[in-house]
Amino acid sequence: MKLEKMIEDVKRDCMYYILSNMRKNELSMQETRVLSKDILAMFPVQTPNELLAKLKQLSKTHKVMQEVFIKYAKRLEEEQKEYVLKNIPAYLQMGDVENALILLKGGVFHG
Repeated sequence: MKLEKMIEDVKRDCMYYILSNMRKNELSMQETRVLSKDILAMFPVQTPNELLAKLKQLSKTHKVMQEVFIKYAKRLEEEQKEYVLKNIPAYLQMGDVENALILLKGGVFHG
């Protein structure tokens, strides 16, 4: 997933959870203001992993954001698995076992 699309989706999901929790009276106006400010402070980000790390921190501070973090953690993990499965054979075919092992062990993700 492209970073720009992921950012757009995260912002949309954060807004959804804020509104949903406000409707259920699980967030006060003050909590909503603080949460909104904290969401805006997450940006800009340079990589999907940076966005995920900021979401993780946000979910620790604001429990209502845990579902958003889990959703994107799962998505990013799946994308990384797909990337590894797609690229390991290419490295092995080129005889580049060292980089294949780095990738397999969770090396740098180029997604």
